[in-house]
Amino acid sequence: MKKLILPLLIISFLSSFVCAYEQNISYGYGSFGSQISVSSLRYEPYPVEPGETFKSYIILKNIGSNYAQNAACKVIDKYPFTAYGESETNIGMLAPGRESLFDFEVKVDANALERTENLEVQCTSDSLSNSWNIYKIPIKVSYRYAILNIADVRTEPEILQIGKQGTIKFKLVNNAESTIKDVLVELNFASSNLAPAQGTTVKKIRNLNRNEGIDVDFEVYALPNTESGIYTVPLYINYTNIQGETRSFSTLISIKISETPSYYVLVESIKRMSGATQATLKFVNNGPTVLQFFNVKVLESRYVKLKSSDQLYIGDLDSDDYLTETFLADITRSKTIVPLEITYKDSIGNSYKDYVNVTWDKSKIENKTPASIAPLILVLLVAAGVGYYFYRKRKR
Repeated sequence: MKKLILPLLIISFLSSFVCAYEQNISYGYGSFGSQISVSSLRYEPYPVEPGETFKSYIILKNIGSNYAQNAACKVIDKYPFTAYGESETNIGMLAPGRESLFDFEVKVDANALERTENLEVQCTSDSLSNSWNIYKIPIKVSYRYAILNIADVRTEPEILQIGKQGTIKFKLVNNAESTIKDVLVELNFASSNLAPAQGTTVKKIRNLNRNEGIDVDFEVYALPNTESGIYTVPLYINYTNIQGETRSFSTLISIKISETPSYYVLVESIKRMSGATQATLKFVNNGPTVLQFFNVKVLESRYVKLKSSDQLYIGDLDSDDYLTETFLADITRSKTIVPLEITYKDSIGNSYKDYVNVTWDKSKIENKTPASIAPLILVLLVAAGVGYYFYRKRKR
């Protein structure tokens, strides 16, 4: 009998050891010693940005041989994660080998660093007991989009002149909570009307600390055959974050290219009409760009009183072209200045307002007042009579 008891004791001991080993198998991201396993199915969005909320989808599985009577899980508030809303989920009864999918909404601290952090979840097969195990789920905290901000984009001069040199300027600001390095900034002039003035289109920045900004300048030429207009230049940026990951993004910079508008105004003629004087002004566009919506307002003064509308609308005035407009006025001084207010736009939509003075000289007025034709008729009649007299006398 003693020989039989000893083998039974050995078998019983080995059986209990095998059972404890099965309980200590690690499933997913779980601790040892539980009859349930916890694994992360996914979390959204990915990666999770600092200050953002995300949903973590978790699978709880009964890996034991008995029913889990009151299975439950809850999020542990531990930096940089806190539960956002309900922090505990009660699953209830879970049969052996069965799974349950649930989710938690979690918030990331706004000051969290860009790195992988563990979201800690406590789970149990019986929430009425004190047997809770901690499961760690890796969560990648990182910015999904560019953490570099491009600010204060401008050119000097504001409008690049055709065939001349200018500068594209902007500020690069690191909005991340950590230093970034190996920043590569490139302007692509391949499809633009610009060319690098310094022979390079690339700028390199070794390190850019958190919340630090740096000015970036590119010296450029506007090509001589460029037409006035607004052009876009692609900007490409590459950098390495604190996790050693290479990030890149691109955007467009808008550039205005044109030439300074130029024109002049002449008094083409001054004619005396009935009760007023008619002035004809000549507007000449001697610049390289069209002048659009060209409008002239004649301003009254002490010696200039208008007899017609003060608005002279010309419309578009092409380069190397001119147009004339007339107005009527009563001028009470032999020589005076007539002030004009001129507004227009250039070919890229920039608005201009100029004040131009033209000189009014009465000595140059042409007298066009209609005169009586009676004396002329009388002269013609007399000449005809004399001619007829000599004609009859010669015939006789």
